[in-house]
Order: sequence, then C-alpha cells, then structure tokens
Amino acid sequence: MNGILSLTSDEHAGVILRTIHWGDQENLRNWKNAKRYSFFYQELITVEAQREWFEAYLNRQDDFMLVVTAADDDMGCMGFRLRESTWDVYNVIVGVPALSGKGYMVQALRMMCSYALSLQPLRITAKVLITNTALQWYYRNGFREHTAHADHVEIELDMTKFTPCVLKETPLPGINAR
Repeated sequence: MNGILSLTSDEHAGVILRTIHWGDQENLRNWKNAKRYSFFYQELITVEAQREWFEAYLNRQDDFMLVVTAADDDMGCMGFRLRESTWDVYNVIVGVPALSGKGYMVQALRMMCSYALSLQPLRITAKVLITNTALQWYYRNGFREHTAHADHVEIELDMTKFTPCVLKETPLPGINAR
C-alpha cells in the first residue's frame, strides 16, 4: 500500500476511488462476507481476521484496495495487485445494492485499470469463479477469457478494446491508514 490517495476523472465525475484506511475495515468485512460465495475464500471473515489482513496489506507495496464512492456514498470496493508481472484485479464488490446497475462500478473499473497501467503498463488479469455472476459483467466491460479451469476462469483486459481515462491523483495526507 503506497499511502492514502483519491482518484477522480472528468470523464466519470460521479465516481471517486480512494485507497482504504483503518476506518473502512467494517464495511470491507461486511461486503466480502455478504458476497463470500462469489470468491475463492468463502469462510466468514472475523474482525480479527480482517485486522490481520489489513496489517499485512499495509506492508505490501504493490497492492491497492480502493473504496468506490458514488452518489456521496461508499458503495463498494475493488483492488489490484502485482502478481507474476501482471496486475491482478481482486475483490470487486458492490456493497450497497441500491447503487448497483447505475454504471458506477463500470466507471470505477475503467479508472482503476487506467491507474494500474499508469503505474506499470502490464497485462491486467483476474481469476473469477465460474459461479460468480460478475463473470459476464467482466466480459461486457472489456475482459476476455484467457484460460478456463474446472471451477474458475482466468480473464484478461483486452487492450485492443480499452481506452484509458485521464485521472487526477490527490494525496490525502490528513488521513492516516492506521
């Protein structure tokens, strides 16, 4: 984690991405627990397990977990991390169902992928369970199948169909990650 920052784009004026801080832990835990059957790790996450994950996250330089803010509400999260010379997208979660289907997560995904590419122009991939209903959402939003497995699909962003957006990165020095 590389400090607290927010990302905005004039192209997606209603969406803000912000790196997580300690105060986000309960939302992150609740959102992941509510959607746990969509992910590889399906056990309930305890307060202690969330704290341990967060402490480890703070020490990983190339791991970015972002809160998605839209309509003045923290509505979900998404992350990306460096894995095997690619950007691995993970934990894309709509946490507030009332804000689902309005295009905010589509905009946030484009912003996040644009930011990842600005850091290092690497392939952007994800591993998605075949039972995860978001798999079709990824396909509609520029990802394509790379490798199919019995229980999941490895997907990658199709760079021939992706147009990065211009981002404004704002450090948030008044917010402490801890």
